[in-house]
Amino acid sequence: MDTTQVQVTYGPGKIRKFNIPETPCTYEELKSDIQCRIPSLVGKMFGIQYLDDEENWIIAVSDTCISEAFRCSREIEGTYMRRMKLRIFDGCSPQVSGFSTDKRDVMEPKCLFESSRDPVEALESDCKRQLRKSVYRSPLQLLIDELEDEVHVKSVEFESAKEHLKSLEKKFTNPNIKIDKTKSQCGHGNDLDKHDVEKKQFCDASTTVKNITKDLEKVKQNLHLKKQTYENTCDTFFSRVLPHLVNTNTDKYYPVGSFGLRQLSMGAIHPDIAILDKHYRGIIPKDLDSAARCFGQILEKYQKDNRGPTEKPKNPIQRFMEDRGVEFPKFKTPQTTTTTTSSTVTSASAPPVQYMPTYGYYPMGPMPMPYQFNASPLMMNQRRMPVGSPLPMTVCNPTQSPSFGCTEMDTVGPDAFDDESEYIACLPPKKQKL
Repeated sequence: MDTTQVQVTYGPGKIRKFNIPETPCTYEELKSDIQCRIPSLVGKMFGIQYLDDEENWIIAVSDTCISEAFRCSREIEGTYMRRMKLRIFDGCSPQVSGFSTDKRDVMEPKCLFESSRDPVEALESDCKRQLRKSVYRSPLQLLIDELEDEVHVKSVEFESAKEHLKSLEKKFTNPNIKIDKTKSQCGHGNDLDKHDVEKKQFCDASTTVKNITKDLEKVKQNLHLKKQTYENTCDTFFSRVLPHLVNTNTDKYYPVGSFGLRQLSMGAIHPDIAILDKHYRGIIPKDLDSAARCFGQILEKYQKDNRGPTEKPKNPIQRFMEDRGVEFPKFKTPQTTTTTTSSTVTSASAPPVQYMPTYGYYPMGPMPMPYQFNASPLMMNQRRMPVGSPLPMTVCNPTQSPSFGCTEMDTVGPDAFDDESEYIACLPPKKQKL
């Protein structure tokens, strides 16, 4: 009976693999089987998620979901066995403590903050891996790291597929082999063309090797181009010193921005790199890891030597008088007030304004109200007026009213002011020639 491999992730770094029959089972049967394989889940309430065709984690809640999980299982490279990926979460929600991430991991996104690529042996312990220092790496460096990892994965797949092809070739082409009873009884011997099933296996293995070889060459070529680009663009002092400077003070040069994500602070990076460039005279240190330990001292010393005067320089006259023992006079700053009727700021020591002369003022008589010009309805609709004619205006004439409490509105034309009429009675009298 064909079997399906089940890969269950039940915690950070905890994976369990086991085989079950290929026929789909129910949700409760799969859950009981997982509890039997993982004793730590016995007596606990947990849920199951499966990986679909689009590589999204879907919550399984019924037998139909389990059938869909069997359908989404993928074939393992170099074998005919299929693998179904499952994930366990505590309680009824997939947002669990077992899979929750630390806030520091959220504030330090993977795109710009990765583990250093120190040479470490493949068989080192997890304790040694935790001693790696988190350093800033440019996006191009991270892309190169991902391509190197992909090359390693493809190389392992290529070696595995190659070994599988060799084993099939040895099995189907060796005339002295007696294990396969079908071949010895059918009379065709080791003629592979006469055995369709064996020939299909051999052809599939050969095709797998060819495809993996093409993918590996493509990834290697892409990696070579990225490394060449990095070497051509990272010869400047700024690009070489930037990662090491950021790692000296991540809170200053790589602060937490919006949405809890970190971003480079170029306003702090450019001045400090300019200071380091001046200190090293544009020559990149050979050992940047050792030189980075002195970056803070260099910047602090430069800021201390070039710190400007803390106090405001004195007046040269004041300095001249104080050097000769003469006390420089001190003046009080005048207080200013702002009137409500005008926006003009006047001194408190100045006398208040008693009267401001206005247009049409009689020195020996009462002051009439100033003219008020209001637009008439004809001014609002100029289409009713002949072209070239001046605009009429409305004049407020307080002299015609028996009292100053109410005014009389008259509409006059431009020729109304040619003669001395009642509309200009409020103007000052003309000077008489003696």
